[in-house]
Amino acid sequence: MIQFPKDPFSQEVIAKLEREGLTIKWRYGYKLANRYEVKRVCAGGMGIVWIVEDLFDNRKPYAAKSIKPYFRKPVTDEEWKRREESIQRFLEECKIWVDLEKHRHIVYAEFLEKIEGVPLVMSEFIEGGDLSEWIKKGPLPLETLLDFAIQFCIGMEYANAKGVIVHRDIKPGNIMVSEDRIIK
Repeated sequence: MIQFPKDPFSQEVIAKLEREGLTIKWRYGYKLANRYEVKRVCAGGMGIVWIVEDLFDNRKPYAAKSIKPYFRKPVTDEEWKRREESIQRFLEECKIWVDLEKHRHIVYAEFLEKIEGVPLVMSEFIEGGDLSEWIKKGPLPLETLLDFAIQFCIGMEYANAKGVIVHRDIKPGNIMVSEDRIIK
């Protein structure tokens, strides 16, 4: 079983999100739907990810993802419109992701669930980190770069064969690398 100690990184992430005007009540130890216990909070440009453990399934870890507009209260009509468009796009993308079958080089999105009015896509938790963390450590050997690129292309080719032809945000921070060097 993976151990998730309380980490100060999550507190920094929450403080940053609150400075952006978001209201985040799901923190370390919070229980979503009395089933998923929050262990870590991460955020990117548009999304927030809670690493949670399923209390009813042997503490199985998930990455529960939503988007920032759910946590920011719009003021103007234009902000409401943009928020609703973002939410609709997120839901459409999640449904496509969940419909993809399990594949070695794609993070497996198991299901979409609404908790406290917030839709969350529940995906497998990848122990390891993202490609941007690897890049920060210094140049990668050519052999590693080629291996990672081939794995990434295999995953994208699979998605394309399933009719998914667009990924709106390909970047190192959105490419996961498992501890056994599997790209997803």
